[in-house]
Amino acid sequence: MNPAGASADDLPPRLTTPQSVAAADAGARWLALRQRPDGSIGSGRRYRRNVGVTALCGLAWASGGSVPTGGPHAENAAAAARFLLDSQQPDGLFFAADSPDTPPDGSMYGHGFATLYLCEILGELTEPQFDPDAARAALVRAVRRITDSQNAAGGWRYVPTSADADISVTVCQIAALRSAKDAGIPVPGGVVPAAVAYVRSCRNPADGGFFYQADRREGSRFARSAAAVSALRTAGLNDPAVEAEIADGLRYLLSQRPLRGGGAYPHYGRFYATRAAWQAGGDTWAAWFPPMRDELVRTAIPDAPGVFWRSSLISDEYATAMSVLALRVPARLLPIYRR
Repeated sequence: MNPAGASADDLPPRLTTPQSVAAADAGARWLALRQRPDGSIGSGRRYRRNVGVTALCGLAWASGGSVPTGGPHAENAAAAARFLLDSQQPDGLFFAADSPDTPPDGSMYGHGFATLYLCEILGELTEPQFDPDAARAALVRAVRRITDSQNAAGGWRYVPTSADADISVTVCQIAALRSAKDAGIPVPGGVVPAAVAYVRSCRNPADGGFFYQADRREGSRFARSAAAVSALRTAGLNDPAVEAEIADGLRYLLSQRPLRGGGAYPHYGRFYATRAAWQAGGDTWAAWFPPMRDELVRTAIPDAPGVFWRSSLISDEYATAMSVLALRVPARLLPIYRR
């Protein structure tokens, strides 16, 4: 995989430390030991054999250069990709329907992350491990499932048939669609602009943050605001009005330091905020990354031969994958880290 984005002269300083690099590598090792023989990863009643958690772990390995064709966790990356492809349903949805511990209520989350991971590594799904044509066809079906599920508001929610939308699931689909477009998978022209319009409709003009839903104006929150700011940049519309809202959103994110735990979804928030800060560069990156980096290093839990991060709300595998991804943003090995 090649570093994505601008030339080295245009990129902000990495600001990594030996400790942060070691923590990310150790987290990736821990995730590899959590993988099941079928390639799935996850734990607990709701997230065992979960396609979303598995995809995030695949992205965590890829962020350090491990893809099915090479890297220290190549076998894990290939097994994760195989599990996801084998989990695709006839309608294109990535969902492990045979798992009693994986309920359908969050299926669009898992589908979005699975689509993102497979699009990011599509060029590595080569023979003899994979049928490249079949993998591409699977992603065409996956993107069609996303675009066909977009509702009248322009967004998505937990299941493909939802009539309403929320900002978090919508951001996940925007990232998947951007990656699909970059991988050469067709994306209808009006889908992303409509999704961006929905995200913008959730903006809180009082502080530059974002509401959870456009019709539930209950105040800004850090995690979803970080996701929204990153998605607006990822969409790549180059609209001056959007750029102004991104700038306001970044100011809101920086105003939340120190995170004091990061709210209900700290790992999710740190991952998206780090992407957003990297995309912004300059003073924003310098202000955001070092304290976040040091906090993740400090809170890593040793579990030889690796480390992990805990999440009682979702799963430790999810928390660890998100933490590895945040620490590895400066490595810029994933296309989604482009500026």
